[in-house]
Amino acid sequence: MSKQLFCQSKSPLFNSQSQPGDHLSLPANNLHCSERGISLATGIKGNVAVIHPSDRGSHLEWLGEHLKYACLGPLPEVVISQVEDLGEQFSNYEFHPYIFREKEHGFHRNEKWLSIVDKRDQKNLFIKMCQRIGIPTPKTWIFGCKEEVGNLESFPYPIWFKINCSSDGRGVLKCETPDELQEALSRISSDIKFQLQKDLGDKVVTFLNLQYRVVGGRAYRLCLTDQVLEGSKHVGNVFLGEKHHQSAWLVTDALANLDAKKGMRNVFAYDVAVIKKNGRYEYLVLEENPRYNGSSTPTIIAEKLRHRGTWLAKPFQLGKELTDVDLGEILYSRKTGQGVVPHITSTAKTKKEISVTLLAPSEPVRHYLENRLRYLLS
Repeated sequence: MSKQLFCQSKSPLFNSQSQPGDHLSLPANNLHCSERGISLATGIKGNVAVIHPSDRGSHLEWLGEHLKYACLGPLPEVVISQVEDLGEQFSNYEFHPYIFREKEHGFHRNEKWLSIVDKRDQKNLFIKMCQRIGIPTPKTWIFGCKEEVGNLESFPYPIWFKINCSSDGRGVLKCETPDELQEALSRISSDIKFQLQKDLGDKVVTFLNLQYRVVGGRAYRLCLTDQVLEGSKHVGNVFLGEKHHQSAWLVTDALANLDAKKGMRNVFAYDVAVIKKNGRYEYLVLEENPRYNGSSTPTIIAEKLRHRGTWLAKPFQLGKELTDVDLGEILYSRKTGQGVVPHITSTAKTKKEISVTLLAPSEPVRHYLENRLRYLLS
């Protein structure tokens, strides 16, 4: 098996070399790279974690102590570097970036991969493609610039304003009135592309994230989770079981196979709205994440621990110094099959938080762990 080079511009740092039906084959001799956040939870002995110089900090030791207690094994070796500074010593590694853009392309040439990521990362092109091949989406108006909009009174309100290229909820705004839409348009320059998307209102049941993994040029289903949202911002994911909204896969499978044929690699995902109409669920595709995403780290953690229950992954605020936090009583235990696995920390003065995955056999136990965690972090 060839060596693996994981270069991810944000968390997670994990080894996803598993094959269909063998998601737990996590070989050593992998190199993981991150430029924001630190996630070592799924590393194994023999791996290398490459982190951005700005993420250097004493919390590595804290993470190591807690992760070992949570039965996830010893931390990988840590190397401080940026993707563009990686030398020839890594040229024989198989490349697994968080997202494949020009910087990554400069290190590892792959025109097809670069092209499909660029297309799918643009919301306008993605919606046009879905409309062309008959994939259900919410009613969407696409614009090349704000001068094309015309009469603001003609749109149904509320309506969602979405910048063409954006992520993590940035560039997304719910406009309740024409005046609010006018205000949003006034903030962008004339060369910015965007879309207006009809609000689904009280028909929405939940929003899903459907991950796929490309192996041997084919896309395989990886994990389906519900998104945890704060307003329009995606802050976490919750796994409610393998049978939860399984019909949604039938909507995105064709898209995933098309992307794999066009050169997509590694892990990618789709965001899907679930609505209930005439007593039946319908699935509307919103956008694609042509990269690893917020549900990837907990997915691999659950795989590694062979966890088949529910889990929740999201950030929690720190009310004290990280070194004063002791999660011992609720850390994941293989014996009980439940507990907390910390995997990302941020100790910046403006944003002190820790991201964890809470694994439990049932939702009541998961809620208990969440409440107890908040208390221990306060």
